[in-house]
Amino acid sequence: MATEEEEISIQEDLSLKIKLSNRLVLSAKEAESFKSECSELALHTTQLIEHLLSLARRDSTATFYDRPIRRVTAELSKILPRAIRLARRCKHKKSAKNVLRHVFSVSVSADIEKVSAQIKSSIADLKWLVSLHDCTSGSVNLSLPPMACNDPILAWVWSYIAVL
Repeated sequence: MATEEEEISIQEDLSLKIKLSNRLVLSAKEAESFKSECSELALHTTQLIEHLLSLARRDSTATFYDRPIRRVTAELSKILPRAIRLARRCKHKKSAKNVLRHVFSVSVSADIEKVSAQIKSSIADLKWLVSLHDCTSGSVNLSLPPMACNDPILAWVWSYIAVL
């Protein structure tokens, strides 16, 4: 029995992540509070979109070992909806009258920073994937992506499988 993750193609999965990323950029640009954090989040997400598009273009021309791509998109499935919710919470202006909102604003700022760091990590993973799928070099990429920090053998195995 195939899981839901395996049922959708890589192209559909990447397309969905691009749509979610675009939605995040729009929500972050509409922010009224935490403008600097949200603008930084929008900047990182724009970079993420560029790498997703680059990977989608490369993947559409040939078939590859898709396990690393699915791992990165699975992480993005967790990060992007949370980031969108945070960006939407920033649409409302901070008011001195609402003490409760002011108390929770500290956690929002920390959450935005955490999500932004996770998006930066995903960008690094996507850069690694694009270099892994670069057919013009003809060499094996043995660099380690951030997702393989806990298991470096994983990246080497994926690199060799991709070459084969």
